[in-house]
Amino acid sequence: MGQENPSSKSVQPTLNVFHSEDLRDVHRFKVDEVERTVICTTGEGGLYVVSIDTDEVLWKLPEWYVTEFAHVEYDRGFIIFTRLDQGVEVWRRSADSFNPETYLPCQPDPIQVAASPYLVPTFPPDFPPRYQANASADIPLLPSRGVYLPFTILHPPSEARCSRFVYPHLLLASQGSGKAYIWDVPSSTLIETIDIPPPSRRPGDFFPIAMTYVELSSTHVFVCWTFALAVYRRPSRREKGGLVLTIDMVDLTASDPRRKVGNLPCPVFSTKFLFSFRLVARFLLDPQLSPPHSHEATTYKKSTYKRPMHNDWISAVHVSPDGQDLVAVTRAGWVLWLPDFARMSSEDRSRTPFRLVFSTEQITYIDYMAFDGDRILLAIDSWIVSVELKNRIHPEAAQTAPQIRHLVRLPGRGHLGEGRKVSCLQLHSGSAWFTYVQAEDPDEEEVLAKLAYVDMTTTRSQPSLQESAVPRSNSRDPSSSIGSAWDI
Repeated sequence: MGQENPSSKSVQPTLNVFHSEDLRDVHRFKVDEVERTVICTTGEGGLYVVSIDTDEVLWKLPEWYVTEFAHVEYDRGFIIFTRLDQGVEVWRRSADSFNPETYLPCQPDPIQVAASPYLVPTFPPDFPPRYQANASADIPLLPSRGVYLPFTILHPPSEARCSRFVYPHLLLASQGSGKAYIWDVPSSTLIETIDIPPPSRRPGDFFPIAMTYVELSSTHVFVCWTFALAVYRRPSRREKGGLVLTIDMVDLTASDPRRKVGNLPCPVFSTKFLFSFRLVARFLLDPQLSPPHSHEATTYKKSTYKRPMHNDWISAVHVSPDGQDLVAVTRAGWVLWLPDFARMSSEDRSRTPFRLVFSTEQITYIDYMAFDGDRILLAIDSWIVSVELKNRIHPEAAQTAPQIRHLVRLPGRGHLGEGRKVSCLQLHSGSAWFTYVQAEDPDEEEVLAKLAYVDMTTTRSQPSLQESAVPRSNSRDPSSSIGSAWDI
């Protein structure tokens, strides 16, 4: 792994870039903090597991087997990726398959067995896995770091448009049927089917009905429709399921700071740093990093709002690891932080929600968002930006403006027309992970996405080449230091 070194001796963040020749045009990725690997799919097809320490490809599935731009999910040793036939594949870390404490019986599909680079044993009800007697000469030395074995293929009852995996449950949401299918992955069992009809629209609402993103917690399903964010309660013994909260685009992007979200006061803050910096990033091709710096957002002024709403839509939502707080963003630059979303009464709240606007003239777009409960990470044009969250106070008290931290301006041209400069973004152990396009020539036909991360805890001007953003761990306990990657 190489580093894009800053030319200045001033304090700089550390941008670590993967340079493996196999990682061409990275599309989606996930980080395994236990084995210190990155799981990637690409625009050319294939799935790769790469060592964070050495850039070495430890294991892969071929391009003919994993389709181009496949979506990939990962949590606690399970890789899940999409198939062209609308099914989803599940593969499991070999270290867990050969560990008596984490062993699970399973029935891999014959297609998976044929595609596996390693000989696949059977997984009977009792440990250990078993190879055929006549295959002893070909038995690989497993388990091995970064190597995965087939587990199963799941087929939802209807075509799934969006998915989200938060161990042990996989959400497959179907726009066509208006259903959310929730699978228990370790048992390969469909355990819940929830109705997720689109919420009612305002009279005269011209937004098309389309599902753009989903999120999952232990108690709720979150669906981004183009015109509204909808939160559905998962049924339990104590409560019925159903739609419990709707926040539409009119409320989320209202230019009047007095507009409430639900029935809650929701102050609006803005920042103009993108207007000046974006013009610089659009034309400069200098691949240097920018020193990290922070500023406080300012109170939003109604008169600055000029953007027509029909050019915007709700593009992503994420929930905190404890399932209490949510963040939603629109494509054209609005952010909503809603803590304690299940309690929409101002009387029993201690933290105040806020809205934050980055663009008022539709010239800057939020490409991606990540959220870990403590900070919101945004990919905006050529910038990776962190919104630091503090404990919000009661609505009747004075408001505290959110702190915005500028982490890095990515190398290459800042403006890519209708395309996205960043195609995936995650937060892991105090580090920002992302893919980015570095297009130097506007007429360049082949524009490929690179994989990189910025260590937000490093401030030395010339960090060691051995530094890495993910802490080392020798543990193979799937419950240690690993959780869902809050990316979009």
